[in-house]
Amino acid sequence: MQITTHLAQETQAVAARILAAIDALPSSSGALVIRLEGDLGAGKTTFVQGLVRTMGVTDTVRSPTFVLMKRYARPGARDVVHMDCYRIHRPDEVASLDLPTLFADPDVLMLIEWPERITDILPSATLTISLAHAGGDARTITIPDELSQGMENSVS
Repeated sequence: MQITTHLAQETQAVAARILAAIDALPSSSGALVIRLEGDLGAGKTTFVQGLVRTMGVTDTVRSPTFVLMKRYARPGARDVVHMDCYRIHRPDEVASLDLPTLFADPDVLMLIEWPERITDILPSATLTISLAHAGGDARTITIPDELSQGMENSVS
């Protein structure tokens, strides 16, 4: 499914709807890992802001480019871990984050920006959401079938 948005608020609203689809997925034996792919400025962090805001987090959500990872608690649901690998050049640079433990935790939803920088250490079962510039302020969000099936068809 592809959705085109024109404002940050629209991108965030799509993220909110995807969160509902994520929460409807059956539990798994490990974390649900979502690769957020897209060029610089494509809207990956804006997407995460909408998702985390839907959870009720009122803190300012920024890309964790310099801290690498930020965790947001969701009582009664998966916690969201937001990771940004933009500054990573080799997967061993994130060894101190104990990612295998996070990947094994079924109570974690991981959203990873710039996942291609740590592909070698990601679990084999991941979902990919792609965000792309579509001219002007427009963004195209490509959502995998596993999530789009849980969303209402009225989004355009």
